Amino acid sequence: MMMSGDEYEELYLASVRVPLVLAVFLGLWGLVILVLQALQIDFSSVLRKASGPRLATEDQGDTSGKGKPTRVPTPPSWRQVVSTAAGFLGVLLACIHGSRMLRVPPTVAVGGFYFILGGALLVPLQAPSVRQHTALFFTSLAGVFFPATDVHFAEVLVADALTSLSRVFADVAVTFLLVAKGWGMRYPGWAFLYTPCVFASFPYWVRVRQCVMQLTYEVDPKRKLLLAINVGKYLSAFPVIWLTGYQAMRHYDGAAYLPGVGKAIIAAALLNSVYSFAWDVKMDWGLGQRGSRRWGLRNTLLICHEAPWPYYVAVAVDLVLRLTWVARLAEERFRSVDMVLTLELVEILRRSMWNVFRLEWECIQCLGGAKAVRLDKGSDALRV
Repeated sequence: MMMSGDEYEELYLASVRVPLVLAVFLGLWGLVILVLQALQIDFSSVLRKASGPRLATEDQGDTSGKGKPTRVPTPPSWRQVVSTAAGFLGVLLACIHGSRMLRVPPTVAVGGFYFILGGALLVPLQAPSVRQHTALFFTSLAGVFFPATDVHFAEVLVADALTSLSRVFADVAVTFLLVAKGWGMRYPGWAFLYTPCVFASFPYWVRVRQCVMQLTYEVDPKRKLLLAINVGKYLSAFPVIWLTGYQAMRHYDGAAYLPGVGKAIIAAALLNSVYSFAWDVKMDWGLGQRGSRRWGLRNTLLICHEAPWPYYVAVAVDLVLRLTWVARLAEERFRSVDMVLTLELVEILRRSMWNVFRLEWECIQCLGGAKAVRLDKGSDALRV
């Protein structure tokens, strides 16, 4: 079965967006490591501790023992991460350029990229440090999808990152559907609605499951309440995903948008954005503490503690970028293909900024302000 011109273009864009966004996200993670290294914040020691929300009123180390960190391998340096991301981008661009020269479908180019990537990960000639970091990555990923009774902070960090890649999961689903259609496979039209929505919802289900597992084993009533509120935050994303998918399906079928559904989407997106923003500031970054010497912040600041303006800028940027998704749903001009990719990149940029302040606050809670800064100047990698 031949694909139409629009379907072929959609397949090309969806298949290319996935590795492109992932490579950029990896490069931004390297920049996060660089920033934390420059600030001498020792974040590696909190990655394997049991995680859970805490409504702290004082900036002090965790003395309960529940969040006690365990030793983990030293993470890769920022140069290793950024160079790896640059290598991925280079291979992807080379595959795309080669496919255009050979006039082969875009799926062949992206398939070649994944083949080369898989070979690079599995080849036995890797350096020992590369094998160690690769094994650590897949171990953390397995912990995200199959969590134990103790959900480690690293697994929460990865799962939160996956929620920012929700659109990438949807692109994977669209790619599978269009490739299957090109091969002659038949399936009902509603598959174009449900399959991308299921894929896009998957990261949020992962976080809901983590929170529910923590909620099941938690005995502190206050922490149980915070976990329940956190579950509600992730559940608030589902109406946005599914209602948007429904509207997209009507557009695909040539039907008119339903005004009531459009308003419901905007209301749901606004609720989710404000809900998530409030949690970002209060819980994930630990700002807005009572009795703080600086209005709206906290007493212990590891990032520019003498001039707290970066925190105010981060809060404003986080709010604006959270609300860009509402603008995308409300304004027709934000629905173009180029704007979809732009908003995906904006979201992973916001997540990278979020990571810096999230890791800073976790170090303060678990290690205390003084112990959280333990790095040797000139060291290329963060040490445990």
